[in-house]
Amino acid sequence: MTIEELPTPGVHGGGCGCGGHDGDEPTIDATAIPHRLRHAAVLGAAGSMNAGESFIIRAPHLPRPLL
Repeated sequence: MTIEELPTPGVHGGGCGCGGHDGDEPTIDATAIPHRLRHAAVLGAAGSMNAGESFIIRAPHLPRPLL
């Protein structure tokens, strides 16, 4: 599989539902990314962000290695 063939992760505004967010925090659906590429894809997304920005990771397990 090449990088061009990777599924596009679902990225959408979200939040925790507490009402304290403006709803523009993107969500990365790591379940749509092949297992061997997940960490690199998530770390790449994090590396492309500016200071103070954040995103939500939807993963099939607790992403402790990424923390």
